[in-house]
Amino acid sequence: MNIGEVKALADAVRAEVAKAIVGQSDTVDLMLTALFARGHVLLEGPPGIAKTYLAQTFARTLDLDFGRIQFTPDLMPADIIG
Repeated sequence: MNIGEVKALADAVRAEVAKAIVGQSDTVDLMLTALFARGHVLLEGPPGIAKTYLAQTFARTLDLDFGRIQFTPDLMPADIIG
């Protein structure tokens, strides 16, 4: 995959996500960066800013699996990965 193909894919993902999510372009860019770097994303923020919907839309756009974990102060890694 060359840089032109990566840019085309990123532009297509941005356009598709923008159909459902308004005002989160910086977050979408960071999510794309994590995707291309094969990393992970932790979305933080106050309630009601469409974090879950953004993650679902991003995953659906790329035909990826979506999972959500509700963090609490007493959550341990073993609670998630066993």
